Amino acid sequence: MYKIVKITIASYCRWIKNGKRECQIDFDFSLAKKIKIIFNYHNGLCGSPQIKLILNRTMQIS
Repeated sequence: MYKIVKITIASYCRWIKNGKRECQIDFDFSLAKKIKIIFNYHNGLCGSPQIKLILNRTMQIS
């Protein structure tokens, strides 16, 4: 989980232990729009691994 939101393990453990939101996750609306376009283009038959592959190939996102 900590790798997904790009925070340190210590911050993640502290967040879990305290049950508080110490960090805010910035939501990238432009990325969400691109994901939705890819998903709809493939008629909903495209899962997250395939969407990630398409994004990596077309937009150089890691």
